[in-house]
Amino acid sequence: MMWQYADWRGYSSDAERLARLRLHIVEVTQKIGPDVSGGNMSVASGSLTSLLNMLIEEERMLAAVVGGGDGLGGGTVTLRA
Repeated sequence: MMWQYADWRGYSSDAERLARLRLHIVEVTQKIGPDVSGGNMSVASGSLTSLLNMLIEEERMLAAVVGGGDGLGGGTVTLRA
């Protein structure tokens, strides 16, 4: 899967990394959907959910460094299908 904002670690300042990371969190969140299977195909969101949780933790820590608070509501994200 190609991510437009996965390069967030490569930015020079903490503020730039945080802004880019938040965009990456949005794009990962948009790709998470319900688990579906049928025929010879299945789609599971488990690995994306794990990635999202890791990104939220990174965002919380980076936001504390930048002074932007604790990030996305303390790491709680509600996903809707």
